[in-house]
Amino acid sequence: MNKKSLKILVSVLLVFSLVFQMSSGSQAKAAVKLNMTKVTLTLNNTVDLYLENTSSKPKWSSSKKSVATVDSSGEVTAKGPGTAKITAKVGKKQYVCKINVPKQYLSSKTVTLNAGESKNLRMYGVSKTDDIFWCSDNEDIATISSSGKITAVRNGKTTVYAILNAGLGETYSCDVIVQGGQEATPSPVPPASASPSPSPSVSPSPTPTPNLNPEDYYNGNRIVQKTKAGFYHTDIVDVGKYFSSDIETYVIKNESSNRGIAYVDKVVNNRLVMVRTGGYIGTAYITLTCNTERVVLRYNVEHKQIDITGIYVDTPGITVKAGDKIKIHIDTMMDNAFKSATFYLKSYELNVPARVSVTDFVKDPKMPYSYVAELTISKDMPAGMWGLDWCMVYDDKGYVEMVNANGTVNEFADTFFFFVR
Repeated sequence: MNKKSLKILVSVLLVFSLVFQMSSGSQAKAAVKLNMTKVTLTLNNTVDLYLENTSSKPKWSSSKKSVATVDSSGEVTAKGPGTAKITAKVGKKQYVCKINVPKQYLSSKTVTLNAGESKNLRMYGVSKTDDIFWCSDNEDIATISSSGKITAVRNGKTTVYAILNAGLGETYSCDVIVQGGQEATPSPVPPASASPSPSPSVSPSPTPTPNLNPEDYYNGNRIVQKTKAGFYHTDIVDVGKYFSSDIETYVIKNESSNRGIAYVDKVVNNRLVMVRTGGYIGTAYITLTCNTERVVLRYNVEHKQIDITGIYVDTPGITVKAGDKIKIHIDTMMDNAFKSATFYLKSYELNVPARVSVTDFVKDPKMPYSYVAELTISKDMPAGMWGLDWCMVYDDKGYVEMVNANGTVNEFADTFFFFVR
């Protein structure tokens, strides 16, 4: 073999070697791994874990169920402060995610203030996504703002509460003692007067029977609150003022005439009643019983057509990554003021759902009857094509429009997609 033929043979072998290496590399499978290996999760919240790059179904377990539990689908729920390891086992392989649940507590359990003074309470062990509802047992003694600022009004003692995630989380309390101010002025008692001389008795006029408005009663029980609301609305009612009985002694029982319209989801400290509305239109009566007393809350659930004609997104490029912000536009044929929207997104590569809430929609100055807000791409969204599955859009009055890929209750034009890398 001459030198020229030898060079050609060597070149051909090198080409085949490179092609074989490239082919072998392209056929190498991506490593199986958990979508997250370290998570900080606040009390009673959840996170979904799953294995990437495999169709095998793992067996899930928790090293400390008092801290975090996991179900058969990989949903982890925070139960108590501490750390736990969540393990996904496939055959002899194990994949671990470390869960950290911070200690949750209120900055003070007792506060003493002079009338007119203020003090801020702080809730520890919560995240930015946790919702805190602040309220006071007696606002004549002390009030508390939506940010946890207590303001003393007059002498007395009351209790303020921090209720997490509309009652789905924990409830924390702080006793407030107010001193140094004016106490409630008692009604003056008239002085005793000399007994008047007896006078001839006169037959008293008959007391007229009051005309009761049937609209104010349900099954003979007084309706103490009438509320109009939209779908999936949460209302927190302090019912202590409606009963003369000692509500600390008796358990408040409740019954709804139609749970699909409105029902009591939780009673906190036997005083704060959390009412949720469902997905049906109509009127529901919630009867509350304390000892032998009964009162009724009436909820009229209405649907106001929002007329969504399009939903679409603006992205910073062809693809996005965790931390990027995309703009979500909602077009309507009405001049509504949107409050928020909850989007249910779907991955077209993996069976991985994502639920995101977008708040603070504002009018788009470039488009009439269009509203815009920003969504931050989360790090737990795997790479691939994502799109809208369905969503609920809330206006400023709490009414809801439900949107899905097949259309809405009235009319729907567009959907949106974006690619995560």
